[in-house]
Amino acid sequence: MNETEARRWTEEAMRIYAELDEQKIENMNKCRQIRERLPEIYESAKNAGINVKALKAAVKVARAKMAFENAIEAATPEDDEDVAAFEYLRAIAVPGDLFEAATRSHSNDEGDDDLRPNFLKNQEAARENTSRLKKGIKGLPGADAVEA
Repeated sequence: MNETEARRWTEEAMRIYAELDEQKIENMNKCRQIRERLPEIYESAKNAGINVKALKAAVKVARAKMAFENAIEAATPEDDEDVAAFEYLRAIAVPGDLFEAATRSHSNDEGDDDLRPNFLKNQEAARENTSRLKKGIKGLPGADAVEA
């Protein structure tokens, strides 16, 4: 490739990147215009007696749910083993209350509504582990027994 050809193709690529930059700026300006309406909505809600912090939290949760549902809908399993997992995720996404569905599925595993891990449920094991940590673990470098 000679210098003239290299310069020509470089200029072509640079024109495309310049066009992309212009489009990005145009898109950012349009997004800013749309986003500028949000404070008005929150102010109106506040005037109507709505707690704005709670409203913003509800909007954030709704947007997260929508993103999750869109991601699940767009995802496709790679093999037959993934099909069951994807169907489970889609089933969770449909009702809309993901936390409630997740806690319901976990609480039924052992018939226990306490969702904490077993090491947090078993206080005796927790005390024993704490005692062992206070005494130290002999034989490991830098972990000599500590006076309790």
